[in-house]
Amino acid sequence: MDETRVPALPAPLSDTGVNPRMEQARQRMYAWADSYGLIPGAVRVHMDRSRMEYLSALYYPTADAETFDVVTGWILWGTLVDDVMDDGQADQAPTVCRTAMAQALAYLEHGHFTDTPVIRALDDLWRRTAEGRSEGWKRSFISHWRQGWQSGCASQMDRLSGRTPSVAEYRERRRHDIKMLPMADLLEVALHIDLHEDIRHLPALEAQHNLASDYAGLVNDLVSVDKDLALDGPQNVVTVLRAQEKCTIPEAIERAREMTRECVRWYLRAESELPVQLDAAGASGSQRVDALRYAHSHRATFNGNRQWHLEVPRYTHHYDTEQGGEAAHLTDLLAMLGEA
Repeated sequence: MDETRVPALPAPLSDTGVNPRMEQARQRMYAWADSYGLIPGAVRVHMDRSRMEYLSALYYPTADAETFDVVTGWILWGTLVDDVMDDGQADQAPTVCRTAMAQALAYLEHGHFTDTPVIRALDDLWRRTAEGRSEGWKRSFISHWRQGWQSGCASQMDRLSGRTPSVAEYRERRRHDIKMLPMADLLEVALHIDLHEDIRHLPALEAQHNLASDYAGLVNDLVSVDKDLALDGPQNVVTVLRAQEKCTIPEAIERAREMTRECVRWYLRAESELPVQLDAAGASGSQRVDALRYAHSHRATFNGNRQWHLEVPRYTHHYDTEQGGEAAHLTDLLAMLGEA
């Protein structure tokens, strides 16, 4: 992977550390996933290439061992559910992911339990996460999963119908379907804080939350563009820019790179605006301290997304098509979800 494809981050965002519990957590992550039958056959190989525990260690560098296991479980679980729709390969079975998502939302929103590996694992994660959390936090977390899955379904329908969205529509949808928003919600869990709902929704904090997600989507698209062009199916900000602006792929890549810089600039501005907004909201004491800690913790997601995407084999060595590795991964993943 050419590291210049993704612009370097400024100092405040580029060195946020790695959780030292990563290697031990990797072993526990796989043991947990195996206990629910989540990673059969080629799915395990794909997860080895993905190194989800590394992404978690970058996102949550200070989380204690117990909490780190929970947030790492969420990253692995979310990736498995998301992968069945990834790259357009699962468009051959478009109901699979929608069924899994509907079952997950029925559980999260209404407590309706479906006896599948995915929902059994979700039940365990939710019980360990939701205990002691405020209703406001839980609403935000569930809403972000719903928005992400709905956006993913919309992208799948565009692929199946041959429709290309506008750049603005694509970026709004990408903010949600990259699934960074619930991962950013988990920053509160990792820090053992629970903000008042009016503080959580201050414009500066919401901007930081959204910009962290926008950045994640852009980085993912930039490192995936060669693969996506080869597959001639998945939507990517680069291909959407090419279609809308009638430009070349190199020109579209450079525009996407500038979008990542814009995300960083707007994020740092929102970070600087937060203390004034906390004053205006009358936040003091632990709520003010917690809000600032939560805001600064988003920095790790910028560094984490850039570093992880540029280093893990999932993105540095795309698609072993000769050996059929990706096809086997999809077949085993669909079988785990209930439809081979």
